[in-house]
Amino acid sequence: MVGVAKVRSERAPKDWRFRSKPGVEFVVTPTGTVAIIDGVLPTAHEWSRIAEDRALVNVLSMPARSESLAALLPFAEHLSRLAVNSATCTDLTGLEELPGLERLLVGGVVSRPPNAEKLTSLRFFGGDPAHMPGITSLPSILGLNIKWHPNVLDPVSESITELTLTEAGRLTDLSGATRLKGLQKLMIHGSRSLSLRGVDELKVLTSLTLESITRVTDTLCLLGAPALGKLTLEDCPDFDQPDALQAFPGDVRVIGRHPFSLAFQASAGPGWTFPPERRR
Repeated sequence: MVGVAKVRSERAPKDWRFRSKPGVEFVVTPTGTVAIIDGVLPTAHEWSRIAEDRALVNVLSMPARSESLAALLPFAEHLSRLAVNSATCTDLTGLEELPGLERLLVGGVVSRPPNAEKLTSLRFFGGDPAHMPGITSLPSILGLNIKWHPNVLDPVSESITELTLTEAGRLTDLSGATRLKGLQKLMIHGSRSLSLRGVDELKVLTSLTLESITRVTDTLCLLGAPALGKLTLEDCPDFDQPDALQAFPGDVRVIGRHPFSLAFQASAGPGWTFPPERRR
């Protein structure tokens, strides 16, 4: 799984990568262009490309290892999508001066968080909300990719449509999510034992991803989710009623470890896909 806010520079074909000088690199990923800042600011030409591609600007370090984002502020008009994955740039109060910021990923240390109320254009946040007070309750937020903590969903705006919970080892049920009636996509990672009771209350949920869940219970509740058409199960080796999923009406993608027998796989509908190594 890709981390909550880390933007990784996966190896890509050479024609996908462009680097004009040390510290500035463009990487084309399946989700768009990433411009990596590592100690050197982009040139005027590179800022133009960032604007044209609506690139995600990923800050690994600022010039002179500055602790703040101040050097970026003159280029605020180009910054709609920003990631800060820096061990040295820890003062994020400068985010308050980016009126067009729509997408923010924070994977590094935060010594001074911004006043979240000033991030009025923000549509998506990824990171640990414990380091960014107030950010998950913004009424403008539509998507979250956040580290799970007890009660982490209590302040979340009911307007969100997409939610990913990571490092959710102690998460045991969906009780905190069932009030999010507009939720369309839900992903949960890392729970040791997860009950799906209440998933049928999410009336517009179309996609559910369970990743690295040791044991899944109340499997039958999946059949009661009225809009659910896409189910992804990655490294989920134990379900209380795996055979009940044969009646699931949508598409199911199975990745890695799973409990489904060869007989189950042979009889599964056309919407099911299994890891190639388990096929016979």
